[in-house]
Amino acid sequence: MSKPGDKNSLSNNTIFAIYEDKTGIIWVGTSGGGLNRLNPRTGNIKSYTTKDGLPNNVIYGILEDDAGHLWISSNLGLSKFYKLAEQFVNYDVKDGIQSNEFNLGACYKDNDGIFYFGGMNGYNEFDPLKIIHNPNPPVVVITNFRKFNDVQHHEYFNDDTIELNYDDNYFSFEISALDYTNPAKNQYKYRLDNIDKDWVFTEAGNRLAEYKRVRPGTYTFKANGSNNDGVWNKEGVSLMVVVHPPWWESWSFRILAIMLVIAAFWYLNFRRARKIRRKQEVQEKMLEIEKQLFDLEQKTLRLQMNPHFIFNSLNSIQSYIINHNAELAVVYLSKFSQLMRLILANSGSKFIVLKEELRSLNYYLELEKLRFDNKFDFNISVDKDIDDEFMAIPTMIIQPYVENAIIHGLLNKEGKGMIDIRFVLHRETIRCTVTDNGIGREKAMQLSRNSGIIKKSQGMMITKSRLEILNKQYGEEFSVEVFDPKDEKGNSLGTEVKLVIHYIED
Repeated sequence: MSKPGDKNSLSNNTIFAIYEDKTGIIWVGTSGGGLNRLNPRTGNIKSYTTKDGLPNNVIYGILEDDAGHLWISSNLGLSKFYKLAEQFVNYDVKDGIQSNEFNLGACYKDNDGIFYFGGMNGYNEFDPLKIIHNPNPPVVVITNFRKFNDVQHHEYFNDDTIELNYDDNYFSFEISALDYTNPAKNQYKYRLDNIDKDWVFTEAGNRLAEYKRVRPGTYTFKANGSNNDGVWNKEGVSLMVVVHPPWWESWSFRILAIMLVIAAFWYLNFRRARKIRRKQEVQEKMLEIEKQLFDLEQKTLRLQMNPHFIFNSLNSIQSYIINHNAELAVVYLSKFSQLMRLILANSGSKFIVLKEELRSLNYYLELEKLRFDNKFDFNISVDKDIDDEFMAIPTMIIQPYVENAIIHGLLNKEGKGMIDIRFVLHRETIRCTVTDNGIGREKAMQLSRNSGIIKKSQGMMITKSRLEILNKQYGEEFSVEVFDPKDEKGNSLGTEVKLVIHYIED
């Protein structure tokens, strides 16, 4: 009976096989406890398990051949047990047995000494005395050495040294045991000192010892192999592997690095004081830029609310009333009041959503169109990729160029004029184009000189200055370009203004 903690008891209470050999020793095969040797004269019991060389601890059958050796069927192959040497030699499907799993009690020895063992795929018949043990240990060699899976065309022998650079830290060894009796059953083990904590055991199908990201240092690689019957080479093969450190891990570099760190620490403290002073200077400059931008915005607001425009608008309303055109007067007054409300509401914001800017432009253009008796038409188009409810641009940035197009380009034109305003999305900016079919800048300047009044557009000059200051804040993402398109004969087709405007998500 099995007693936990008692070495002189059966290893398991479930018994699958019992056999008494020629010397009177009783052998007990268990389910999960391996093989037990019971001496009826002394009562001593000894257990043999996978730790002692058994392939599996489930024993199905036991037979003794004429030479006194035991043959044991299990759940993982067939084993020959040398009783005196207490050594197992294991056989599996690579040796020709029907399968690795045998059946309970399916074993028989006939009068001629022939063995029969039955399993999951039939049975095996053999003469155990003709199964010769291979006692010769194989010669173990390194057949290939690879760096990053590239075979190095060099032979390495026992006690050789392999030197590698720090970046050659992906390498592998291919091991061979030179015994060809049944090479598929040869076994291997290997270890790289300071990397592998213990021996790594493997089979003939996987003879490659691979190592990745090996740190610089000196290592010893040891490998060994056995023949088909588990006889191991006593010495194996050994190689020295030296992975040289990179130059930046050398002591000379470390000393230099420490000196540089000390120098850098001193320099950083020196720079810190200077950085604080410069930060104060930058803050003062930023405050000055903010002040300049505020002043320019106020000037732009005053231009939009200039008395001349208000006076002319009110005169137009008065004219409609005097001429008994009350309906048109009410329309003009409504648009005028809406425009004034928008200008005043947006004057306190640096950025407004494009939708509000478009409303202001639309009211302004409709008022000017009414005031100048439909002297021109206008069109405003917005790219479908632009979300005018969430994309915000600086306030009062487009109106000065529209006003300049009306005053200097269209009022002096014979016939009806046209202003086309387009908004297109381009990466992180909005491209705005203001195009008119007026007389062009050259002719407008000539008319000004002829009249004796040369006056530059204050709105455009102030807007240009605002763009320059905004560029300092947003990294050169604002620009304006004004030119006159010409036909094939060189005649002006009007004026075109191209604005590149940085937008923010509101």
